[in-house]
Amino acid sequence: WHGHEMIYGYALAVVAGFLLTAVKTWTGVMMPHGYKLLAIFVCWLLARLSWLVFGLGMTIASGSISLLYVAAVFDLLFVGSMAFVIFRAVLQVKQYKQMGILAKLALLTLGNGLCYWGIVNADMSTTRVGIYLGFYLIIGLVLTIGRRVVPFFIERGLSVTNAEGVKETVTLRNSKAQDIASLLFFLAF
Repeated sequence: WHGHEMIYGYALAVVAGFLLTAVKTWTGVMMPHGYKLLAIFVCWLLARLSWLVFGLGMTIASGSISLLYVAAVFDLLFVGSMAFVIFRAVLQVKQYKQMGILAKLALLTLGNGLCYWGIVNADMSTTRVGIYLGFYLIIGLVLTIGRRVVPFFIERGLSVTNAEGVKETVTLRNSKAQDIASLLFFLAF
């Protein structure tokens, strides 16, 4: 429970919060708000509450295992709906460089499914694969997003107006070879 919830309950919620706000900045496409955003949140919340009720030993109609099925359905709906709106926004403006983030979200969905499959079938090997896959994918997302966000903030922070009133801008070099090498080294790791 703890491993699953730290990765797929907590860390993935942080990723979702970031992406559902940042993708609008990247693409200019309006992201879900109001009831649509509430629906995504409710999927996340119902999965967490199902785990809580399961952990407290409560049962529903066909026993406590059905609570895990409920948690799995809402967890996968949460990730799926979040990935769908991000995927739609990225495709709408043809920002194909964001596909790496979408691929990681798809793999996180797979890892989450593996965790549930292993838990329901009492197969710790499958659960372990799902947890480690999620753990490394979250690290990969942090590194990918950090690789894009850190230079952005450095450029904005170091671009200042000099004594003559002229704005001096700083532009960082971006290397496609470095991006590819970092991805390959991460995959090798």
